[in-house]
Amino acid sequence: MQGEVTLVTRTYDTVLVLDDQPLIALEVEDLLTSAGFSNIVTFTSCAEAQNWLNTNTPQLAVIETRLRDGASDEVAGILSSRNVPIIVHSADDAQVDTTAEITWASRFWINKPCLPDAFLKAVQDCRVA
Repeated sequence: MQGEVTLVTRTYDTVLVLDDQPLIALEVEDLLTSAGFSNIVTFTSCAEAQNWLNTNTPQLAVIETRLRDGASDEVAGILSSRNVPIIVHSADDAQVDTTAEITWASRFWINKPCLPDAFLKAVQDCRVA
């Protein structure tokens, strides 16, 4: 069918979702589940994510650029240093500090709101990248 995204099968043990808007986080979790992911870890603050990253490394991350406790630059930097593919899912790309010392090279940008197919395409792009 036209408009459908076919996902390439590749095992991802854990997906990190970082978003402080509960309804959006739930929608992202549902989309990831429909794409075949079963181990999704969701946090609403940078501090929670950084604490979890002290002992864990996801295979994919979906993050918002700014949360209630600040910019997610440090989380993105940790993920980038571990070569974790990042999908930035944000309402405003102007929020990204282009002078930050982290590299957003391993990210795919999806503006909020987005169509489910656009989100799933970004997931697909991460899987084959």
